[in-house]
Amino acid sequence: MNVTRSIASLLLLALTFVSPLNAREGRLLNSGISGIWAFTTKERKNGVPLGFLSLRLNVINLKVTGTYCYVWNFGKKIDCPDDGEENIQGVLADDLGSASIRVHSLYADQDFKASLRLLGNTLEFNTTSTPNDDRFFSAGDALLIRRIAP
Repeated sequence: MNVTRSIASLLLLALTFVSPLNAREGRLLNSGISGIWAFTTKERKNGVPLGFLSLRLNVINLKVTGTYCYVWNFGKKIDCPDDGEENIQGVLADDLGSASIRVHSLYADQDFKASLRLLGNTLEFNTTSTPNDDRFFSAGDALLIRRIAP
């Protein structure tokens, strides 16, 4: 299997990883940020994007949980949790359209903080604090597009 096909398969797996939302006990708020969101870099090599970020977000009683999966450098760096594991925890703001989250990077085995803000049909992701570790990498700031609504 050639490298391009392997990387494309990996990116497809990342999209599959953030597949349909898990049912959970509690009241699910339709905050607007719940759902599956994705960002792909414009830079490409043989049709494969340099980076891909996906978020699966659940909001229950103003608490945000979910998964952060970031594939970088054409698949050479992967920061995604195992199936069924969540690596996002946070709190929805009173306006129900923004949140502060903590993300556990499995690649660096450290946490970083980010903010989320709903902007029409896109979700703004901004990294607000990062660990001081050479192994750490993140998407930084990105505008994600909704892939699946709750």
